[in-house]
Amino acid sequence: MQQNNRSKLGVTICLIVLLTLALGACGNAGNNTQTNKETGTNDSSEQSKTVAMREYTDAAGNKMSIPVNPQRVVTTQYLDAMLALGVKPVGVGSHLLEGEYLKGKLTALLI
Repeated sequence: MQQNNRSKLGVTICLIVLLTLALGACGNAGNNTQTNKETGTNDSSEQSKTVAMREYTDAAGNKMSIPVNPQRVVTTQYLDAMLALGVKPVGVGSHLLEGEYLKGKLTALLI
């Protein structure tokens, strides 16, 4: 009987330690003040800048917030429309680069 009590006590102590570690890790989520080594800026000061956002609802009904004036755009479709609007994406799906349709327009994109 004493062996069973020791076993329960060991399991209880392990659970308390794991719970303490999990809560401690979650508690630091709001303290994001790391310094960027390349620029020497503080990430929290960049996050404090207010960026105008707008709500977007996709065809499936999922709602998300996107910046009104995005600075970096990635596309998996509609590369031709983005190029026509003067948007130079920082990322493009590889299947969009394989076709002949945009062959002349892609040289400015790849530079």
